[in-house]
Amino acid sequence: MTEPRTVSFDLMADDDTYFILTEALGDFASRQRSQAENDDNASTHIKLAEAAEALLDRVEEALSGPGTIEGIVAASIEQQSVWDNALRHPGMEGY
Repeated sequence: MTEPRTVSFDLMADDDTYFILTEALGDFASRQRSQAENDDNASTHIKLAEAAEALLDRVEEALSGPGTIEGIVAASIEQQSVWDNALRHPGMEGY
């Protein structure tokens, strides 16, 4: 099993971090769903879209959660596994 790797973003560090992160995740998810409609690797594209949407949900939860807003987003082991598995499929080498 691969050791978990964590990336943290301070969503309150500046005005751009939240916007850039949420736009990138949303655009990626949308693009993957679109590609799923015309690709033999549809299930891979759907998995990637769902992983991006789950991360986007975690960003929103971090900002609306109880207590002090720390704005920290960490990729879970499960999401890392989805990403790793998706990248092993033919045609996904460029991601």
